[in-house]
Amino acid sequence: MSPNDSRDAITAQRVTHVLWRQRLVCLAVALVVLLGGSALVLTRPNVYQSSSSVALLPVSRNPGILPNYPNLITSLIPTYVQLVSSPVLLNKVAAKLPFRISDAQLANDVHAESLSNAAVIDIVAQSANPVQAKEIASRATAIFLGELRGNGVVIPRIYGQPTVSDTPVAPKTTLLLAVVVLLAVILGLCAGLAWDRLSGVADRTADRPRTTPRPAAQDTSPTPAEQTSSVRLVDEARDLNSTEQQRS
Repeated sequence: MSPNDSRDAITAQRVTHVLWRQRLVCLAVALVVLLGGSALVLTRPNVYQSSSSVALLPVSRNPGILPNYPNLITSLIPTYVQLVSSPVLLNKVAAKLPFRISDAQLANDVHAESLSNAAVIDIVAQSANPVQAKEIASRATAIFLGELRGNGVVIPRIYGQPTVSDTPVAPKTTLLLAVVVLLAVILGLCAGLAWDRLSGVADRTADRPRTTPRPAAQDTSPTPAEQTSSVRLVDEARDLNSTEQQRS
């Protein structure tokens, strides 16, 4: 392993050191997430549900239906489930309710569920008011029964009446708060690591030495005037040497 690789290796000790160095960033991010998430959880309205159970019995006066009823009801159940949340049925429900509610809101508050291997449909309604949830479920069930009566295939029977719920539906507040705490811790740690990484890159960029331009190479070749002067000195030295030889 090269020195650079060993320096950049991620170890538990190094991560702990980084998190301790950036503890203020971790705490700040975790605190913001914790306060914001807790406020959303504690201020959210409670939701109550009320449901009825409808059994779809075969028409006994039609002998041709009885042998094929299990297969027939299996194919019809999805259609009946969609009928409960259809705009046509919800418009009738909204018109029968003693309080004002929009069709779009009813589309979010009313749905149907089918039990596996049974010709039973549960009509479920929810609302922030438990009494209104029960009223919506009752009206939706009554209108659903009216739509199915006289079709010559099934006879709907109610065996579970809607009731007023005293307990809001899950998820519970304590569970949501635990999720918020866990999320705050994770985001705080990630923010500390990311901040240390970004600050380290900025510091390395600022400390990088600046490159200075290399000076241009100087021309050391002699100029014409210097060449002429050198020739003259050589000639004078030669003449002086010649004169001394003649004297001797």
